[in-house]
Amino acid sequence: MPWNTHINTDIPLIEISYLGLVSRSELVAAFTQSLTLAIEHNLNLVLADCTELTIGGHSVADLYFLADELAQCSLMTTLKEAILLPAQIASTDTIQFWATTCYNRGINVQVFDSRDSAMAWLLAS
Repeated sequence: MPWNTHINTDIPLIEISYLGLVSRSELVAAFTQSLTLAIEHNLNLVLADCTELTIGGHSVADLYFLADELAQCSLMTTLKEAILLPAQIASTDTIQFWATTCYNRGINVQVFDSRDSAMAWLLAS
């Protein structure tokens, strides 16, 4: 499985890590599991680690429609997602597309180069 989702026990947030190519169905499964954890545990902070993600398994259209689904979710108004950029430069455009698509729907998403800056932003009021 090219993704893993868990609750950080030190800080109340959901961490999701992507590795390699992530297909559309795997992306939807990761999204669904993250939302389920958020609802079940009343969490609104998400750290998406895309440092090992390889672009090509899903399309920007998949991201566009996934952002539409997220915008319909009740968590959307309080959700904060920090995304760690992929190591592959070519992959960063897709991550920026996701962040912009979410922003255009009123979802609070930011992209970061380091885990420390991502965590600082997530934990800031």
